[in-house]
Amino acid sequence: MYLPEIDLPLLRAMLVLKKHRNLRKASEELGISQAAMNRGLAKLRRELNDPLFVSTGHGMEPTPRTLAIIEPISKIIELALDEISPVAPFDPLTSEREFSVAASDIGELMLIPELMQKCEGFPNIQFRSHRLAINSLPDELRSGAVDVAVGAFPALESGIHCRRLFTERYVCLARRGHPALSGDFTMERFFEHSHVVVSTGMLGHAHSLVENALVKMLPRGSIKAVSPSFLLSAILVGESDCLLVAPSTLARLMKPRLNLEVLTCPFDAMPFDIFMYWHERVHNEPAHRWFRSLIIQNFFQADA
Repeated sequence: MYLPEIDLPLLRAMLVLKKHRNLRKASEELGISQAAMNRGLAKLRRELNDPLFVSTGHGMEPTPRTLAIIEPISKIIELALDEISPVAPFDPLTSEREFSVAASDIGELMLIPELMQKCEGFPNIQFRSHRLAINSLPDELRSGAVDVAVGAFPALESGIHCRRLFTERYVCLARRGHPALSGDFTMERFFEHSHVVVSTGMLGHAHSLVENALVKMLPRGSIKAVSPSFLLSAILVGESDCLLVAPSTLARLMKPRLNLEVLTCPFDAMPFDIFMYWHERVHNEPAHRWFRSLIIQNFFQADA
């Protein structure tokens, strides 16, 4: 059996080039010159007897041969990093790591400003926000496109770890001066007013239970707007006489910004737990462990 003479740095170069589709960006991530990148690519092409990447108007596109072998190459690199290479400790003071977080718009508003504030002393650490998409989330966690996801999902595939951060409860939001604020806020009064409903669609989020309940119980014509955005829904409520049933985190974040008032939810909306999710692939990575610890320290509520 012929065994190609390919070393691990060349295999890693393939992964990086596939990610960026750009020789300059790939060479910058690898810390080598473009000339060295081209020489390595030429060697790969000879050993594997395939062009591997073809220059197009959209960048360096992988050939079918590359797409067929990229997953086993990724596993080889992971094994080398996890089991063979020594693990260097993570130093946030000198790190230039970018951490990516997938969350709803509430999660983004809750997480990113707080993380930025906590990391003011670490000048080169960056954060990137990704919007949650349940269909692609497992792949994004597995590939490293997303470091952690924060939300409430009943089930994700095996190989994904989770840690409860806090328990979310529902409240009702209204603009300051809303007629519903005078007197007892009963179900009858709840039904008297117009509503904005947040729709999580096919996201698979726990909020879909309350969304479905609202659509069923509210009188025909009382739902004036449906939006996938919690933040937009809060803005609409702040500028109208509509009500919004939403998680208490949204109320805490947006009440002072939009002059909203918080009412007790008049029906039994079940609380739900918010989790942090990450992939087994990075479970023991020092930088990732540090990042997860940072989130847990700032958002975990033991008594929630």
